[in-house]
Amino acid sequence: MNIQTGFQQSRRRNNLDRHKLWTWPGYELIQRASTPYWYGKGGVYTYAPACHEPDVFRAILTEKPYPIKAIIAGGNNALLAYANTRKVYQALKSPHLELFVILEQWMIPTAMLADYVFPVATWLEMPVMHLSTLNGLAQYAAVGERVIDPLYERKADYDFYRGLGLRLGQEGYWRDTLDEEWDFFLNPSSMN
Repeated sequence: MNIQTGFQQSRRRNNLDRHKLWTWPGYELIQRASTPYWYGKGGVYTYAPACHEPDVFRAILTEKPYPIKAIIAGGNNALLAYANTRKVYQALKSPHLELFVILEQWMIPTAMLADYVFPVATWLEMPVMHLSTLNGLAQYAAVGERVIDPLYERKADYDFYRGLGLRLGQEGYWRDTLDEEWDFFLNPSSMN
């Protein structure tokens, strides 16, 4: 998927009128403002599309403004992270939600509700990079190498999403490993 296609798909998001900076067109504004600072490409890697989770739970239960049939979650214990735990629980156990997949390191309460739990590597078991580019407010990168090989069957969440992308016909958009992805990202010539 190219960036423009991502913008078009993101316009379909739940409750755009209520959360303008949380989704598009807010991200498009941020994208335009950051373009001169990221090799002429904008901050597309750091401003990934998001959703307003309470609206997602509401939409699962009511099927409005449209039905949500599946969720893939990672790094989020929804039962403990959001207000109105009862509504979150009802949404995640709703018959309207046909598939709930979670990528997690531990069997947290939210993972106990999932149809499938994929064990993901910890920050010590994979290379990590966190970027913050808040348009001059805080610009930093935190980078770390893999310290140990993943234990048991854990893999980087990148491997899960890459596998899903390949199954969906996105062969040209995924590098073979997370190391290769970070190398591509850190090489300024790859941004041109």
